[in-house]
Amino acid sequence: MYKLDIPLDKKEAEAIKRRQKNEDDRKERIFNARTRIIGVDRAALECQVTERNNAEAVDAARDSAYSRDMIRNDKLGVLLQERQDKDARNLHKKLNEFRSQYQTPDSRREWDLNNPEFLKIQKPTRESDCDKNLGISSAQVFEGEDLSGKERLTAQQNQRSEWAQAQKEERNRAEQQLRYSDYLYEMKQNQLDQKAMELQASEQAARRAVEEATKDFNLRQANEREQREKEEKEAELQDNLCEMKNNVFGDLLTENPDVARSAFGSHRVITDRWKGMNEGQINDIRKIQAEQVDLNSKMRAEEKRINDLWDKNRIEMAKKGTLLERAEKRERRDIQKRLVEENKRMAKEQASRLNHLDQEVYQNRPSEDYFAQFNTTSR
Repeated sequence: MYKLDIPLDKKEAEAIKRRQKNEDDRKERIFNARTRIIGVDRAALECQVTERNNAEAVDAARDSAYSRDMIRNDKLGVLLQERQDKDARNLHKKLNEFRSQYQTPDSRREWDLNNPEFLKIQKPTRESDCDKNLGISSAQVFEGEDLSGKERLTAQQNQRSEWAQAQKEERNRAEQQLRYSDYLYEMKQNQLDQKAMELQASEQAARRAVEEATKDFNLRQANEREQREKEEKEAELQDNLCEMKNNVFGDLLTENPDVARSAFGSHRVITDRWKGMNEGQINDIRKIQAEQVDLNSKMRAEEKRINDLWDKNRIEMAKKGTLLERAEKRERRDIQKRLVEENKRMAKEQASRLNHLDQEVYQNRPSEDYFAQFNTTSR
């Protein structure tokens, strides 16, 4: 006995499994009716792939160009934004420098009221009457006293007058600036109006020049056309006169027989110049016609004789054909009868042979298992 339970080698088992998988894939490809019958147009698919790749390349190039434009625009926007920020920083810096230099707190009008060092720098009220050794905190001013009231009132009046004068000057400067701006605006408007009038005048002058040139050109064209028509009429009149002279004194009306002779032979004439035949030519034609009549009579007699012979032969051939056709029909009937008898004999033989095959030969008919063994492998 053979040992059938011996385990297979691992590599051999994997090779068998791989071959089985390849065989299953091949069967799936081969037994797929749609793939096997219709097939795939590889050239068309490659053409479509090429067209799609080209379209994708064009789209990619366009997108790349748009991306580069966007990047460039973004960079320009960033540069402009940085420039604006830088300008704003410079402006704020200069503004702060200006304020720190020219708008210090001590230059304000109310600095004496808001100065934090006011008490430190204040001098004694009665410095002339007090001892030099008295400090700032010594009792010098008492309640109810107003030693500097007059000076303060005078200073306040002077300050109010200065403020009023400054406001007046500022208002005057604003009014002068406004008048100057109005004057500049009026001058600019006058200048623009003057320029517009000059442009309108130049445009009208150019339009008049164009109209004059067009008018002159049209006049010249009209004169040239009139002169040309006059010359054409004169030329046409001369041509008509010349044609009338040629027709009157030409060979057509003078009926010159020589003009009807053709260059292709003496027997040929030019039909549009021919004026008819002479008496000799007419007699020759009549003589030729008489000869042709005699010849036609002889030809008709000969033709009649030949036709009679052909009719006689045709009648004889028709009789022979009728006899042959009758003999052929009789032979065809005999052949048909023999063929029917032979067919009956062969039908009996075929029936007996089929009966023999069905009753004796084909006893083991194939079952469904027999047909199921086909198309199980791709080889």
